[in-house]
Amino acid sequence: MRVSWVANYDRDNQFLTYRIFRDGNTTTPVTTTTVGSRIWFDRPTTTYTDSGLSAGTHSYRLRADDPFGNSVWGDPVSITIAGGAGNTPPSASFTNTVSNLTASFTSTSTDPDGSIASTSWQFGDGTTGSGTSVSHTYATAGTRTVTLTVTDNAGATATSSRSITVGAAQPAELARDDFGRTTTGGWGTAPVGGAWTLGSTTTSAYSTDGSSGRITSTGAGRTYEAFLGGVTTTSADVRATTTATPVPAGGSVYLSLIGRRVGTADYRARAVISAQGAITLQLNRSGTTVASTAAGTFADGDRLQLRLQVTGTSPTTLRAKLWKAGTAEPAAWQVTFSDSTAELQTAGSSGLGLYVGSSVTSLPTTAGFDDFSLVAAG
Repeated sequence: MRVSWVANYDRDNQFLTYRIFRDGNTTTPVTTTTVGSRIWFDRPTTTYTDSGLSAGTHSYRLRADDPFGNSVWGDPVSITIAGGAGNTPPSASFTNTVSNLTASFTSTSTDPDGSIASTSWQFGDGTTGSGTSVSHTYATAGTRTVTLTVTDNAGATATSSRSITVGAAQPAELARDDFGRTTTGGWGTAPVGGAWTLGSTTTSAYSTDGSSGRITSTGAGRTYEAFLGGVTTTSADVRATTTATPVPAGGSVYLSLIGRRVGTADYRARAVISAQGAITLQLNRSGTTVASTAAGTFADGDRLQLRLQVTGTSPTTLRAKLWKAGTAEPAAWQVTFSDSTAELQTAGSSGLGLYVGSSVTSLPTTAGFDDFSLVAAG
């Protein structure tokens, strides 16, 4: 459902915040956005697309708020959706085993309102396959990124990617999560690694939608984190796929991959997306950036892959790389650092995080995380 409205105006405030409420709910908006307007000549039209709706009659109501807490409500508007319920996309996930140069894969994908119609594989060496369970033999040893794509009976698709190493001893898998479940108020329990612990008391910001772990911030200057506290190591090789929507305006959004957390201190890699869409890859120690490099540009819909290694003690070696999903992993580490901060020279846990810069105006901001894995670094 596409909802559109013309911006209101306020004689002493250029920027007003608009909230859309659905089906009689007047406490929890389905979207919140801030728009600038001026009384005579600048009242832009704003739109919001609501999805996943069931058939039947739905109502929408708009509220405009100024920065001082004054509000004005619009009249409810109703619309009837004919036909059946909208299709919910499938969730893609798979398991794998490796023996020398041969890898076997089994799709564990599900579709909440239908069935999986087709299953295809990209094995990371230029070859492809199809079917729920497949086996592939690689020509040479090495690390490959395997991608599963599933299509449901209504044509919706979902993908899941994972790096595997063939022809060599496999690193110990300590934690893994493809977020193939649906939760609200938290992230639930990872298939490997135990339950996620939230680092923010705003539990309503956390959810999973069957294909990713999501954090939604309705305010600027806020930090959200989640940890697998049941798994600790001094030799972490941690990966995740991440994205943010919308592209930030007014400030930067920080997407974190945490490699070692001890108490409230940590080592992490951050993908920093600026208001102009520039990406910076940072290594960070307990809030202090210790190394950084430019890492390209970000557009709406881009998915970024982050990899971080945190190994050893006194000193600890940190190194990270970032690349866009669908492109090859860089051979070289892009940022490195060595550190011996006393409080971090012991085993720690891994996790994920979002920080929305204090000047960001494109709210709400949603971060998505997928394909999280933690193995013992070789």
